[in-house]
Amino acid sequence: MEAETRSHIFEPFFTTKEQGKGTGLGLSTIYGIVKQSGGHLEFESSLGKGNSLSHLPAMPEAQVEQSEPTVTQPEELGGSATILVVEDETALRRMICLSLERRGYKVLAAKDGAEAIEICQQSPSQIHLVLSDIMNAACKWPAN
Repeated sequence: MEAETRSHIFEPFFTTKEQGKGTGLGLSTIYGIVKQSGGHLEFESSLGKGNSLSHLPAMPEAQVEQSEPTVTQPEELGGSATILVVEDETALRRMICLSLERRGYKVLAAKDGAEAIEICQQSPSQIHLVLSDIMNAACKWPAN
């Protein structure tokens, strides 16, 4: 890369790519993030050999705050909604259902889409959420 081009590489919207092949925001974005973090970039270019962008020096030890890691316990979530779990793998279906039940949810389980539709038709107003990984284009949920 010649000197004139190198002098513009970190400018927003500057690109050496042809129209429609790049925005010129990549290096300027990287430059901004690195500078805001107190680092610096080194760019090297050899005509006909390529370019390299390197060097984000580590923060000196004196500037690094030493603190004990804090461990936070996840907030125990739960609810009273009814969830229909649709999962074809038996062990996974049982694990999901048990996990939801332990958190207070009422759980209905179906092994496939057909069984899920049957359950929905039997009690359409009591299901608040359907949790499923089964996809079947031929399977149509009822309108209710």
